[in-house]
Amino acid sequence: MRYRAITLSIIAAWLVGCGGDDNLVASYSIGKDVALRLELKPIHPFLAEYERIAVLQGADGSTVRQKLALDTGGYSATNLYQCGPARFMLKGYFDNWLIDTAAGTVRSGACDSPVYIGIFEGKGREPWRFHSSQQRPEKALIPSGG
Repeated sequence: MRYRAITLSIIAAWLVGCGGDDNLVASYSIGKDVALRLELKPIHPFLAEYERIAVLQGADGSTVRQKLALDTGGYSATNLYQCGPARFMLKGYFDNWLIDTAAGTVRSGACDSPVYIGIFEGKGREPWRFHSSQQRPEKALIPSGG
C-alpha cells in the first residue's frame, strides 16, 4: 500500500510537470506579421529540466522549429539581439542561433555586432516570458555549476 501511494505521487508529479503551463511559451513580435516564440517543454517528471525550442512564424504563414540546447536546471534564459534589418541572434548559455526573417531560417551561428533587444526568462513564481531591454538589462549568460 505504501509503494502504491509513492507510485501515484510520482505519476501525479509527472502529470503536473508535463501537462500544464501550455509548455511554457513566450513570444516576441519581430516585425509586421513575423513572430519568434520560445517554448519550454518539461523533460523530467519533477526537476526543472526542459527542452528549448525556437519557433519562427513568418508573414506568409510558414513555421520553422529549431531545437536549442537543453535546459538541465536553470539554463533556460535566452538573450535576443538584432544583427541587421532582418537578422537576429538568440544567445543561450550554451548556444547561439542566427535568425533570418527574410529567408525564414534559423541556423547555428553568431553575428558580429549584436544589439541587445531583450531576454526570454522566467524563474520561481515569475512566468516564462519575453522582457524588453527597457525592462531587463542585458544578462551575461555564463554557465556556472553548483
